[in-house]
Amino acid sequence: MRQVSGCDFCGDTPSGTFDVLPPEHDPEGKGKRMVLCDHCRDALASVLDPLLDATSEDVEPSVADVMDDAEPGSSAESDATASAEEAEEAEKADGEDGPADERAAEARMASTGAGSSSRVPKGYRKTLRFLENRDMPVQRADAVEMVSGAYGLEPEAVEAAIDHAASHGRLKLLQDEIHRA
Repeated sequence: MRQVSGCDFCGDTPSGTFDVLPPEHDPEGKGKRMVLCDHCRDALASVLDPLLDATSEDVEPSVADVMDDAEPGSSAESDATASAEEAEEAEKADGEDGPADERAAEARMASTGAGSSSRVPKGYRKTLRFLENRDMPVQRADAVEMVSGAYGLEPEAVEAAIDHAASHGRLKLLQDEIHRA
């Protein structure tokens, strides 16, 4: 095992050793582990999270894929009608499953403990950057309102980011106030 002397990216004092990929994306368990400080861990997570959260449905087909799927002799009008109906069905399906899936994902990310993932909630870095530039203490409700308004984030995402920062020692939560750590 190698000696832990500094962050693999910046050389600062490390806060721990982290899996680059979470276990669900590394079933064989042969993933890369890195020694990172809090800042570099957050930066890496902000780059990897959107990639890991993307699904095959998120990827739009290329023009060649669409052309290969078209039947010879079909009219453009009937294709457009069918595509519109499929899009409406997909939106309805996404509307039913989406919010519950998002809440579950936020709950998983906001949870902490020895076995927790090093993933950070959506908007975490923006939330911290915003709060670092504010006089402290600040009321939690006011902070959530300001951050969500300034960055267009959902209030639940800002709440999850604040909880994550507090659980990792970046902020202190005392009653309904946010303090610097």
